[in-house]
Amino acid sequence: MSFAPDRSRRATSLLRDRRGWLGLAVLAIALGAFLVVRARHGESEAEDTPIVTAETALARVADFPVTIAVLGTVVPGPGAEARPAAPAPTRVTGVLVAEGDAVRAGQPLVALDVAVFQAQLEQAQAALAAAAESRRRLERLVGQGIAPRKELEAAAAEEAQARAALAEAQHNQELGTVRSPIAGIVTEVAVAVGQPVEANQPRVHVVDPAGLAIVLRLAPDDAGRVAPGADVALSTTDAAGAAGGAGLGNGTVIGISGAVDATGSVAARVAAPRTARRLLAGESVTGRITIGVHRHVVVVPVTALVPGDEGVHVFVVAADSIAHETPVVVGERSDTDAEILSGLRGGERVVTAGAYGVSAGARIRGPGQ
Repeated sequence: MSFAPDRSRRATSLLRDRRGWLGLAVLAIALGAFLVVRARHGESEAEDTPIVTAETALARVADFPVTIAVLGTVVPGPGAEARPAAPAPTRVTGVLVAEGDAVRAGQPLVALDVAVFQAQLEQAQAALAAAAESRRRLERLVGQGIAPRKELEAAAAEEAQARAALAEAQHNQELGTVRSPIAGIVTEVAVAVGQPVEANQPRVHVVDPAGLAIVLRLAPDDAGRVAPGADVALSTTDAAGAAGGAGLGNGTVIGISGAVDATGSVAARVAAPRTARRLLAGESVTGRITIGVHRHVVVVPVTALVPGDEGVHVFVVAADSIAHETPVVVGERSDTDAEILSGLRGGERVVTAGAYGVSAGARIRGPGQ
């Protein structure tokens, strides 16, 4: 009996088994190599993704106030300032107040040399006495039929003029001390002892802080959109005279001019009875006037807006922290927020501070992470 065929079959079977195991081994090695390469490729991709530190905020749905931002100046209201002056040319003998002093109505401000006023008074008294004597003399002559009545009438007119001149001289003598006609704060003293002054030339300025108002300068088109009673958010201006200063509080539009002034603007007067600090006459302020409200719109911080060659876009941060450039259409703006007309639905997380340093595909990391 021969065992050669069996041995041959067993050898063939063994060879097949070995080849199968060898194929599996090769497959396993290839798969492992693929996984290693894929992992290294993933690590390379992760290393190539830029990481940017930036702040984010949610795009929210809210009511958006429509406002107009304008510049203005704090000015004294009617009767809230005074610039008393000397009644006639004379010389200063005393300065009784300094800039910043609080004064009451009638308080002396500047003492003047009254010698000239005394001389005017004496001349006026003498002129009146002479005019009165002339009138009395003509009365006697007219009564005797010697002088015509028209001469008496002229003498009576001269006496009346002399009496008016005397009253003015007496008034000027009383004004030998310049007094404040209102209560307030002295904001300017442009006079010194011994200095000559001209008649009706103001040398002291007094302002009543309680009577200050704000005049905003509107473009003619904007003036037609503002109505008395509109709310105004007030703030100081920055060093360059532009918006962006500290908040002062709120005011109300109380009047709008019906004419365009020399600067091409329309004046709107604003009352601000309660402010964060005392307003100062002459200081510049910014007013943001509310002219309407857009209801239930998408709102994002203005820092999220990034202008580009083809418009404005924002960077929306996905769940994996990757930033995606998203074009948007912007409506109204305020100092802090912007209305989004299209491009966002609300609820998206957008990059805010730091958006200018972000590129599409960047991984966003919050501050402190």
